[in-house]
Amino acid sequence: MNLRKVRLALWMVLGLATWATIGCVQTPSLEPAPPASVSGFVDLASGFQRLPTKGARYMDADVEASGGADPRWNPQNPTHLSVARERAQGPSPGVRDATRHPYLLSLRGDRAGAEAGLAAAKQRFPNSVGVHWSEGWIRLNLLDFDGALVAWQEAERLHGGQPFWVPYSKAIALSGRGDDEAALAWWRVAQKAYEPELNTAAAARYRFQYWRPTERALLEQVIGLAYPGDVGSRITKDAGPEVKGTPAAPANAAREAEIARIIEARRAQMHAEADKAQSQPEPE
Repeated sequence: MNLRKVRLALWMVLGLATWATIGCVQTPSLEPAPPASVSGFVDLASGFQRLPTKGARYMDADVEASGGADPRWNPQNPTHLSVARERAQGPSPGVRDATRHPYLLSLRGDRAGAEAGLAAAKQRFPNSVGVHWSEGWIRLNLLDFDGALVAWQEAERLHGGQPFWVPYSKAIALSGRGDDEAALAWWRVAQKAYEPELNTAAAARYRFQYWRPTERALLEQVIGLAYPGDVGSRITKDAGPEVKGTPAAPANAAREAEIARIIEARRAQMHAEADKAQSQPEPE
């Protein structure tokens, strides 16, 4: 009788241990799952609309088109960079603060840093028009013209309408990739939307006078296409967009040389970074 009791007790202990083991295996972990990784840049395979549709107006407002491209922030100023980084990494940055630091890094040619900053911004704002709009300008300043066009296409899709910034943005990116036909087509749409603000070369320069060097260089390429007889116009200090100058061939040649220098310098910088990246040993 005592032997039976011992065996029964042993079976009960073994049974409880087995069920405890099964319970430990099957009980789901209470640890939060790691967040899915988000790419900083939209995949080029998403594509973009090359030419505007007939009758396109692109005059819709877009309150999110306000990213980090504030001309008062100097990408070469360590303090500006530090403050921009702190704001981007703060507990609750808005779209402007989340995108300013990667934008400044793009002006320095830092593609990896800009993409990482955008990835963080997309973690916070996964379907933000403003973040994708900023991505377009960031990639444009990195001379990634196709990337800029794809990012802006995604921003337009998320917007759902015809936001005002599309035509002139696409025009300069298409000009950068050498597609003059499409660049001019989009610029004509911008002219209709902004009339009379873009009626002359001087007016166009005045309207976008706050743009950064690469952006202005690309604007000059579009101006050469859209205002072939007026590319030498000048804007004097404090002059309005109606002010016109007179064509000056030497000045035109100097401007074209400066445009070529800026773009070639950026291309050389990007090639050097790519070569450096390829020369690094693969992680084990």
